[in-house]
Amino acid sequence: MSERYRSEFHASIHEMMLAAHRMNAVDDVTMADFSRRCLVAGDHIETGEANQKDRPDERQAQD
Repeated sequence: MSERYRSEFHASIHEMMLAAHRMNAVDDVTMADFSRRCLVAGDHIETGEANQKDRPDERQAQD
């Protein structure tokens, strides 16, 4: 997947956090937050836990 970053600064920060996420030093929710902040809209990394948190209407429909 080719992400589009807001700036070179955002790319550096996101790639560092992605490496930490791969080592399980950063949880899914935190990684999703960094993706929202660093990537151009539409390129966010989706994670299961973050998806549930961000879409409470779908979670309620499943209950």
